[in-house]
Amino acid sequence: MRKTIKGASTGALLALAISGTIISGCKKNEGSSAVKDNVSNSQWQSVKNVDGRLQFASTKALYQTLDSIKNKGTDFLKNWESQQGFKSLRAGKVEEGGLMDTFDFPEFYAAVINEKGEYMVGDTIVWFNKGLKHMVPGRNEAKLAAIKENPATSEISYKAGNVALNSNSAVKSGQTKTMSVQLGKNDGDARYQKEFTHDNDPGSIRKIIFEIQNYVEGSGQFGTMSVLYTRIKQEYKGSKWRPAGETMEKSISNGSYTIQYNSTFDNSVKYLSGSIPFLTQTDGNNLVYGIGSVTTPYGNITATVTGNYHAKVLVAGYSRGIWDVAANW
Repeated sequence: MRKTIKGASTGALLALAISGTIISGCKKNEGSSAVKDNVSNSQWQSVKNVDGRLQFASTKALYQTLDSIKNKGTDFLKNWESQQGFKSLRAGKVEEGGLMDTFDFPEFYAAVINEKGEYMVGDTIVWFNKGLKHMVPGRNEAKLAAIKENPATSEISYKAGNVALNSNSAVKSGQTKTMSVQLGKNDGDARYQKEFTHDNDPGSIRKIIFEIQNYVEGSGQFGTMSVLYTRIKQEYKGSKWRPAGETMEKSISNGSYTIQYNSTFDNSVKYLSGSIPFLTQTDGNNLVYGIGSVTTPYGNITATVTGNYHAKVLVAGYSRGIWDVAANW
C-alpha cells in the first residue's frame, strides 16, 4: 500500500531522535542579517550559550530553532551564531578526520554544535565522536570527561553520520565525468562531478560536484532520523581532494524529490515527496539545501531527486569551470 505524506519538520525529527533520553534527563526544564525577524523571541530566550556550548531549554526549543535556521544560507547562520556569541562547528575549518569530515552534518545542524561536538537539551549533554552520538544526562561533566577518555564507558549512545543511498554506474564523457562513489562511507551520492584545470596551469585541478547526502542519527526505540540534503560544492586537488573557496555562481531550478522509506510503527512503505524551490547563491561557500526528513527503523532510504543544477567559477583563469546538468538521482 502506497502512502504519501508531506511535511514532518527536520527539527521535530531531530528532537524526536533525542527526546527519549532528554525528557527523562531534564530537570525543570540567503543571507539576511535580520536574524531576529525569522526567529521568535521565545526561541531566542530558550537557547543560551553556557561556556561555549549551546543549551536549549527543551526538545521543543531545539527543533524550533533548527527549523528557524534551516535553509537560510551562510550569511544568516554567521549572524545567528554571532548573536549567540557562539563559535560553531559549522564555522570552523573542515579538517581530514575531523567532526565535519567524518559526520558530514547538514550545515544548519552543525550551526548548533560547538567545535568540541557538543550541545545540550535541558540538562542532557550531547557529544558526537567517531560515528556515535553520546548522551550524558544530569549535566554530568565528570561523566562526559570519562567518556571522552574512554568512549566504551558511555551508557547511552547511538550511531550518527551518512549512510548509503542508491548505487550507480560510472560513465565518462570527455571532460565531464559522471561517476559512482563508494556509498555508506560519508560519501552520499556524488555521481555528478566535473574536473577542470586553470587556463594557464594544467597542474591546478579543480572539480565541481553536485550531490545528495543522507545524514542519520539513531534514537533507540524511536527508530532512526534521516535527513536528505543536496549540495553544490567545489574542490581542488592537492595530496587529496579538499574544499576550494573560489567564488562560484550556483543554482538549482525545477527541482523535485521523492523519499521512500519504511514506517517505524509497522514497517509499511511510505513516501515523502515535494518540490525544491529555486535556489541561487554566489560566493565561495557550498550551496546546501535540506530536502526532507523521515524516521525509519534503520535509517535506510531510497531517494529520487531531480533538478537543473548550475555552477560557474567566477575567478579569472577558470573559464572551464562551468557546468550545467539535468540531474536525476
